[in-house]
Amino acid sequence: MTDNECLKLEKIYNFLEENQSYNRIFQQREYYSIYSYQNTKRKKVISLLYNILNSQSQPKINNTSNFFKCIYENIDKLDTFETFVKFLNKNTENANYENLYIGLKSCKGWGDKTSALFTKVVFNVHNGSYDNSLQIWDDTPKNIINDKLYLPVDRVIINIFNYLKFKKNSFLSINKKLNKCSTDKSIAIWDDLWFWGFITQKGSGSNRVLEWNLDKYWSLEHSDKSHEMINEIETKARCFIKLLK
Repeated sequence: MTDNECLKLEKIYNFLEENQSYNRIFQQREYYSIYSYQNTKRKKVISLLYNILNSQSQPKINNTSNFFKCIYENIDKLDTFETFVKFLNKNTENANYENLYIGLKSCKGWGDKTSALFTKVVFNVHNGSYDNSLQIWDDTPKNIINDKLYLPVDRVIINIFNYLKFKKNSFLSINKKLNKCSTDKSIAIWDDLWFWGFITQKGSGSNRVLEWNLDKYWSLEHSDKSHEMINEIETKARCFIKLLK
């Protein structure tokens, strides 16, 4: 990357780091809604798997149904992080986040984005930034030393990199760029790009404009709908837009 590109990313990262609390509150509410009502580890994992897979715009039902049949036939593999990772990724002896991602990606019905998203959620709820009641496994790594996280890149995030004038943006190219200028743990902060990008884009596909989008903010079930918070987030969102321009 050029020095100018690194400078652009540094400014964006500083904004995300300074404003982590907004998306953390939103995400914690979302995680609660997904599986906090479940009373066993197995049920929590299954709820999270269903939620992440159904976040796809066009999930392939045959593949996802076969995946869940396999999960239920091997339900005991959900009891620990290690057994789950090694069940998904039979080529590894190292139960870490990167191998969780690789294992999920190898399953039919899972792609780069959904595999990265599930892995990111597991990391988030076990790294100390969220309510401890959201933790699932006792043996989940609390850090990512000699490990790797991937940003769950979708159209929202690709458009952000398009606005920044980066070329040929994709899941792999964006993760490669971020890994060059970030620590592995900072990917969890980069993930806030989706929150700020989603509420500052209007339109669909690649035909989107940068603009505070109150309608999209209201479409997020777990966003804070108080008048004061909406005004505060709108102010921050406009700052985010200026960084992209």
